[in-house]
Order: sequence, then C-alpha cells, then structure tokens
Amino acid sequence: MNLNTSEEDKPLNSARDALSALPSLDEANADQDATSILLRSDLIKSSRPDESNPYLYADDIDEDEPDEDDSTEAAPKTAKQSDADATPEAPGAAPAHHIVVPEVDAPTDASPALSSSAQSEAQDNPPAPVTSFVPQAQTPIGGPSFTFDDTDGRRSGRIKIVVAVTCAVVAVLIGVYVYFGNYYTTHFFPHTTVNGDDVSGMSVDELSQFISNIGSAYKVHVTGAGLDFTVNSEDISFVYDGKTYGEDAGSQINAWSWPLEISRPHAYTVQKGISYDENKLNDIVGATVDKFNETATQPTNAGIRFDGDSSSFVAIPEAVGTAVRKDDILPLVNTGVSTMQDEVVLGDDLLVQPAITQDSKKIRSTIKRMNKLLDNPIKLTMQGNEVFTVDKSLTTPWIGVNDQLDITIDHDAIVKWAQGPLSAQIDTKGTKRTYTRPDGKQVTVEGGSSDYDYGWCLDGAALAETLTNSLNNADFDAIELPMSATGATWNPGGQDWPARYIDVDLSEQYVRMYDESSNIIWETECVSGNPIYGGGTDTGVFFIYRKASPETLKGLDYNNDGKPDYETPVTFWMPFDGGEGLHDASWRGSFGGNIYSYDGSHGCVNLPYAKAEQLYGITNVGDTVVVHW
Repeated sequence: MNLNTSEEDKPLNSARDALSALPSLDEANADQDATSILLRSDLIKSSRPDESNPYLYADDIDEDEPDEDDSTEAAPKTAKQSDADATPEAPGAAPAHHIVVPEVDAPTDASPALSSSAQSEAQDNPPAPVTSFVPQAQTPIGGPSFTFDDTDGRRSGRIKIVVAVTCAVVAVLIGVYVYFGNYYTTHFFPHTTVNGDDVSGMSVDELSQFISNIGSAYKVHVTGAGLDFTVNSEDISFVYDGKTYGEDAGSQINAWSWPLEISRPHAYTVQKGISYDENKLNDIVGATVDKFNETATQPTNAGIRFDGDSSSFVAIPEAVGTAVRKDDILPLVNTGVSTMQDEVVLGDDLLVQPAITQDSKKIRSTIKRMNKLLDNPIKLTMQGNEVFTVDKSLTTPWIGVNDQLDITIDHDAIVKWAQGPLSAQIDTKGTKRTYTRPDGKQVTVEGGSSDYDYGWCLDGAALAETLTNSLNNADFDAIELPMSATGATWNPGGQDWPARYIDVDLSEQYVRMYDESSNIIWETECVSGNPIYGGGTDTGVFFIYRKASPETLKGLDYNNDGKPDYETPVTFWMPFDGGEGLHDASWRGSFGGNIYSYDGSHGCVNLPYAKAEQLYGITNVGDTVVVHW
C-alpha cells in the first residue's frame, strides 16, 4: 500500500495507533484492503453517495447513527480536514482522493487481530502520520474530499425552528384575515358614508333599523341660490324600506379586501328601498322656482359701446342676476330625495348666467370688426373726383350690434343723412347759384322746386343702400355718388349748366340764347307774367322738357265753373317749368318795358311770333333755361 503524505497534512495519533493494530497484508492488495478496512470501521459511516459522483462527502456523514456491523462505540474525532487544507495538486494531475482517518485508541473485538510479529513491528516501528490514501488502481480520479463536520445537524435544527415559527405566524395572520373578513361582511369600514350619513363601524342591520326609524319623518330642506323651502314626505308620497336600503348598502362592502380598504374613505350611494312620486316633487319644486324667478333679476349679457375717450368700441361687462335655472335644480332635488338626504344645498352656479361674457370670442371679434369700420373711411366721388369722406364721425352712430352680437348698420339713419345733410352739400337743383353772364353781368338765381328744375340731385336712397352694403361687407372702396338728376358740371353755388343755354332776364324783360362758345345766337324782348295778380314767372334754372307746334294753352279753373279760365292757341310751344314756357303771342303788338307789370301773362314768357319761330327752330329738348331778375 502506498501512503502519500505531505508537510501540510496533520495526521491523527489515534489513526496511527489503529493502523498498527491491523493484520499484515501482502503488497499486491495493501491499498485495497486498507481502504476496505477504513470504510468499514465504526468511526466512518458511509453517506448517501451522489448519483453522479461515487465518492463520499464529509458533509453527508451522519455522526449520530453507528454502523450496524460495529459492536463498540467509535472513538471521538480529534481533528477535521477541509478541502481548503488538502495538498495542492500538481498542474495537469488528477486530484487525489483524500480520506480523513479519525483517531483510534485500540482495536476492538470486531477488528481483525494482528499477528504477534506484526504487533511487535508496529510497536517498534510506528507508521508515519497518514492523512490520506491515494488508491493507484481502483480509486477513480477527480472525486471530492471527505470531511467530517457536525454543521448540518445544527443547521437542520435552526431550519426547523424557523419553519415552525413561520407556520405559526402565517396561521395567526390567516386567522386575523378570516376574522375581519367575516366581520366586515356585515359591518361598514371606518370612514364610510351612505348617502352622506356617517355609518363607520355600524352593522348593516343597524343601518336598516336606523332608516326604518327615520323614514316616516323624512323631509328635505332646499336652500341656497336665494331659495329656501322644505318638501315633506307626505307631499310626494314618500315610501321607504329600511331592510332593502341596508342590504343595498351592505352589498357594496368589499369585505375580503379589508386590508386595503380599511384605511380608505368610502361613500356609498343607495336608492333601493326608496320610492316617491317624482311628478309631485317636480311640481312642488318647479312652482317654487317659477314664483321666485318672477321677481328675480335676470342676467345681462356683455355688450358693446362706443367710448368717446378712446374713440373706439369697447366691451360692456356682463352681469349675473338673481334668477335661477329650474331645469338644473329639479334633478338635484330628485337626487337628494332618492338618497334620503336631509338637505340639498344649491350653489350660486345655479344662477342663470349671462349667455355672453366680455371675454367671449364673439365679443372680441365683433369689437375688432366694428373698430375696423371706424378706422377705414369711405370716399364719395363725383365724376371721379372726391367730394366727401365718410369717416368715424358719421359711421359711429350707424354701427351697432343685435342681441346675437352681429354687427348692424342703421340703414334708415344713412338714408336720412344722405337725403338731408349730404344732399344739401351735393345738390344744386333748386339751390341759389351765382354766376357771371357772358356779357359780364353778375347774376344770382334761386328758386325752383318742380321736377323740371335743372341741376344735380343726389339719389339718397341709392347711396344709402350702397353705403350700407359697403359697411356690412367691410368694403372701403370709393363710391361714386348716384344722382337722380345731373348737370353739366358739379359746381355747388355756381353755374353748373353748360355754356349753351337760354337766359331770361325778368328785370330787363329780355331773352338771350348762348351757344357752346358763350356767343349770343338769338335774342329778343319779351313779356313775362304779371306778379301783381299772382301770375309772375317762376325764377330758377330749368330745362325745356317738350316742344309742340301748334298747342292750345289752357288756364286753371280759378272761378270754379268747371272750365279752364282761358284757352289760348299758340303756334310754337316750348315749356320749361310745368305750365310755364316760351311761346309766340301774336295778339300782342309790343314787347319789353314794363308791360308785364300791368298786362303781363299768366306766367309764360311771351315772344314775338317771328322770334318764337326762330327759337323753336334752334332749341332742343333739354336745353337749359335760366330765369332771374
């Protein structure tokens, strides 16, 4: 048998003594027999080998179980060797198989007896210290070391204690969980309300009894938003069932989740077990609200006004009144009754709110567009020339808004302005005009109010329509003034008729006609109307609107006999002012002078026959006739 020892191995003395008592073995079987003997000794008990490793581990040795073949008690160990104390293996060599041999004081009866010579030899020559056997043939290479230790026993004991304590704690926890789970199946958690009533810790049966006790005396008090009234249970046929109420509340308890739910607030809503006549309730509440709103102040929407300081439109803030919204109050009271609330408190949010606020997009956009109308004047032109500007001083009162905050343009106000102040500046028809006649005489002419007056006349209605559309569409292009009557040149206060015209000078009792070059092309004396008898010839600027040859002139029926006061035939008729005109007067022997003052006409301008014939030949319908003193 080969025994390999090293400086690091610390052999047991008792093991050496045990070896000295072994019988002698032949050389060929020394290793195998020694290994067999050691494994069978009562000091080493075979452990359960790992299925993948045929070698024994020190941690698997049970020191408490003696070998069934041993008849003597094993000697106690004096040393242990761990894997860390093993002899270092040479590089590339298979690890040695270490067997730690405990100390043996003396052979037992169960041990094989040594021969006397062997005993003597062993006593005289004790073997060298042995810490391991290295089988050269039968022992496989690569197995782990065998180490004897009692750590597993102590560890096993501790594990059993831990397991036992853990099981006991788990059992207690389960018991607590089940106990409280059962408890909260019929009881409410802390911090729990049912329809607003605090039922913390109350049982379901207690809640049912509580509801049964108060049901007959139930009433709801409605307050807030200016209202204060009470609805009694008998007024709405209120019926209650405390048992159903409690069961409905209890069904909402999540009892088996009590570890999570016990610290949380809970608000349960119950409507089962409660019934009432909803129509009666709505009638009572509705009538109360309607009566309240009759004297309440209605809200005022935000508006828009013109601010003189900034010369712009600004917002008028909205105002909340005291009226309340009935349609929003009814469901709140119904909810309160259906959940048996004692009081329903209404907030100011139930006041009727203004539909439009000053911060609304509609207000802001409308103000922006209105100010744009103010800041963009519109030019009015005559024959392409600017004659007037419509600026904010005019448009401010025309621009407004309706209840929907849509911009409105006051069309009637524009018509009134166009036909009044603007016409007074634009119109020349019937106005006083001063001019210089081609012969140098300065003349002032005024008068005329008939449809036959000559001059410019603004069509105020047409202008108002165009201007209204421009403002509505924010169209700021220039507008050519529409006219119901026109002249040759727009010249307010001066001559606005062409150079070709007929000039009737009543003070001179003389008539002249000028051509386009202001040259006299015809002239004659005349007799005008007699002003003493109310037949004076009208003054003004007119135009010949018709020509007739011959014509019978008929007078009015001043004597009321049903017939014209006169009927006078003429050959050349050129009317310029209704019933007044230029015509021949063959019954007269003289013209001019002051004949008109005592033998004047009824208003016409009488001409010598030959001169009338000439004038009739050169005049055209539309030629201007200026009659003046």
